Amino acid sequence: MKVLLVNQPDTEVILANNPEILEEERGYNPPLGILYVAGALKQAGIDVEVLDAQVERLDYEQLENRIR
Repeated sequence: MKVLLVNQPDTEVILANNPEILEEERGYNPPLGILYVAGALKQAGIDVEVLDAQVERLDYEQLENRIR
């Protein structure tokens, strides 16, 4: 069995009123829930891959193309 876990694009993010430099330099938080599930699946012998659309800066159309 193959499993693909996806962290969706961040098109609906609510941003704070922080200085621009903070928004540019803060980076991304890892999708811990998805990564925990991926780890458990891998320990169970399942072939698993994680696709983080936020880090790869994918929109929904690009994400759909990647999955195909």
